[in-house]
Amino acid sequence: MKKLLLLVCALTLVLGVPEITSACMCDYVDAQDAFLSARLVFVGKVTNIVAGREAGVGLLMKESGALELLKQPRWEKSTDKVQIVTLEITEAFKGMTDKTINIVTAVYDHGATCGVNFKIDETYLVYAYERRRELTTEQTNLPKNEWTKEVKLKWQADKFNERLPAFGTSICSRTERMLWAKDDVDMIRRILKGEIVPRPRRPAHPIIR
Repeated sequence: MKKLLLLVCALTLVLGVPEITSACMCDYVDAQDAFLSARLVFVGKVTNIVAGREAGVGLLMKESGALELLKQPRWEKSTDKVQIVTLEITEAFKGMTDKTINIVTAVYDHGATCGVNFKIDETYLVYAYERRRELTTEQTNLPKNEWTKEVKLKWQADKFNERLPAFGTSICSRTERMLWAKDDVDMIRRILKGEIVPRPRRPAHPIIR
């Protein structure tokens, strides 16, 4: 399958970097901002992990293996490997009422993706977000006779992804093993007790991919 090269950073184009290396790049988010912006925050133990796939749509800038950019970039759909992780909730901080939950994350690849390296029987502090849809609200409201190829492909991707859990997480959201997340947990507990009044500095919404 052709590799999709996404236009994710205008600076890359300005600098004229000839190759785009696949890597996870996160904006820094502290514990307070992560807690305020996440839809779900909890401590949970991993009980099951199954493989899945997630569809995405990107702008193809060049053919796989080619050096030259396409004269006319085109939209294409691809699928990537993901993991569907089941966790047993041991402590709920925000948005959780069930005892278990399924979330999706990219397959961990030593920094090439933003996936969390979940392990069965390990316990994690999880900041989860609603899984991002491909179609924007504006595109969703377009009549079908006005759909471009981009919109059609994104609609197909969203239909394909309906089988996935509604929530996802990544290393960008500060999800981490409890061994390394104790400071975050202490901060959250103090927020919930009213000992700290968090003041968000900016909106935070890591890409769940």
